[in-house]
Amino acid sequence: MKPATPARPSPARAHPQPRREPQRTAAPAAPPQVAALSVPKAAEPVAPAAPQPGWERLLASWLATHRSYPEDARRRGDIGDVTLRIAVAPDGRVTGVSVVASTASHELTEAAVAVFTGTIVPPPHSAVVQSVRLRYRLED
Repeated sequence: MKPATPARPSPARAHPQPRREPQRTAAPAAPPQVAALSVPKAAEPVAPAAPQPGWERLLASWLATHRSYPEDARRRGDIGDVTLRIAVAPDGRVTGVSVVASTASHELTEAAVAVFTGTIVPPPHSAVVQSVRLRYRLED
């Protein structure tokens, strides 16, 4: 007798998938009412206020006693002007120093910046941004 041959599986027939109709859903409910929030405007930058009357005179007097002419620059005959912009807190702390213009040597410019860096000047009693010109002349 012949051994029985195993039955081969018949090729699978592709059965068509039944068409699915899109499900109809009820209209979405209206979103709940949300109270309108009032968002404050961003703060406008405030320009520094004017210093107290006479403060510029106090600053000039302070500067006269605190500035110095670097000896090496004096020996070389370096002269010129340095204009700085300083930011001063109400209590007199200098919070920023930047060079606006300089006709002086690099050494004189550095000396001018050093006068105001990390120091306290007479308090203006309100935040101030002030331009200051330092003149370096040999006769000083």
